[in-house]
Amino acid sequence: MIRLEKGINMEELFEETLKDLKVQAEKKGIYLNFEKHGSIPKIPADRIKLKLALTNVIDNCVKYTKEGGVTVAIEIKDNKFLIIVKDTGVGLPEKLMEGLFKQTFYRGQEAQKISAIGKGIGLFLSGKIIEGHHGKIWVESKGEGKGAIFYIELPLE
Repeated sequence: MIRLEKGINMEELFEETLKDLKVQAEKKGIYLNFEKHGSIPKIPADRIKLKLALTNVIDNCVKYTKEGGVTVAIEIKDNKFLIIVKDTGVGLPEKLMEGLFKQTFYRGQEAQKISAIGKGIGLFLSGKIIEGHHGKIWVESKGEGKGAIFYIELPLE
């Protein structure tokens, strides 16, 4: 169950989340950057669950990126809070993108080659958490080996 708290400081939430994942990125020799575009207001959210969803998405990007890195950007666009997580990782074939957040144990072949230990439930869980916040989550990729861009859109009120 999602319990919305008023006025979650999203900038702080991201700094805290990325701090936890930066060590993992540094061990792999890849970057993990954070970009803030404009002023970011506080939004209603379940802080704990939202942090879990964000951690799952960003962790997957770090996990499946061998070279280059991951950039996390936040901004307000079209009266929505927009989170963009872009990686230079393994990418996704089009047929996998649609069901990525709708099924458990849903992992692409390239993902399985890189990490045999993933359980395939993190993105499904993230999708449910974002939906519980009345938001949207989707991914775009130009194909295998071409990275991916994850988008999360949350209402401001």
